[in-house]
Amino acid sequence: MKTTIIGLLVGILLLGMSFGCDKRHITIPSEPTQVSHDDALWVLAFRYSETLNDNDYYNITLYRGASGTQYTNYNAAHVTIDGQRIALNYQSDSTHYSGWYSAMPVLLTENNPIKLSIYPTSMGTVVNLIHPANVSFPASYNHEQPMDVSWTVESKNQYQFVRAESWSVSGNAINYLYESKISKISKNDARHRFGANCISLVNDNPDSTSFVFGVEEVNYKIVKGITYTAFGQSDVRFGVMVYQDERKCYNSNKGIINNGDKAFKQRVLDIAGLLSDK
Repeated sequence: MKTTIIGLLVGILLLGMSFGCDKRHITIPSEPTQVSHDDALWVLAFRYSETLNDNDYYNITLYRGASGTQYTNYNAAHVTIDGQRIALNYQSDSTHYSGWYSAMPVLLTENNPIKLSIYPTSMGTVVNLIHPANVSFPASYNHEQPMDVSWTVESKNQYQFVRAESWSVSGNAINYLYESKISKISKNDARHRFGANCISLVNDNPDSTSFVFGVEEVNYKIVKGITYTAFGQSDVRFGVMVYQDERKCYNSNKGIINNGDKAFKQRVLDIAGLLSDK
């Protein structure tokens, strides 16, 4: 009897080793362009856009893993969601990370069966939609004082991040990202204090600096797909990311960017690679 029990335990252990989760250390990214090539060759991302009539809409993007080899086959990719085919078209310009983008936000619901195809690679999965955060940013920002940001989320997501950035600006022109700090925080947090002087002024000059602060909600997993070669087929790792990236822009002289400065705010977000449509 003792021998039988030991045999059963060994069998269970072997099954766990054969069919368990991938035990490699996976770095959790705050945004899809941060996914390492070592973790995933491709990244399929769903960025929360808006909720209309209780329906959630997402922009879809496909990227190569960061620091991966250059991909030269720019054939259009597509995803199929509940039988509906959605084209992803390649874009590479100054306001986008190079990748494949959906033309407009797409309706997603929990447990949608999703298939991705970019010849000769394909993958199938379901996505765990994020619960969007309703973030309250202060009306103005003084870099010499701490700033509290709070938010509410209907249900916890897998991961949360906070972000602080400074941008070099001159007049209405945005020159470049000067400094960026991203921190992973507890998924239970619903408030964060950005400390005084938490992000650097551009060349110590407040007139040349604008600030961006953000809260990011993330669900992320690694999924196996397949690719076909002249020698058969092999496994390919995909990072699948569903996320919300809620940011606010502040100008050192004006406070928060208001409706009249919408074009300026959009240029900041464009350069940050957050908009998936032109």
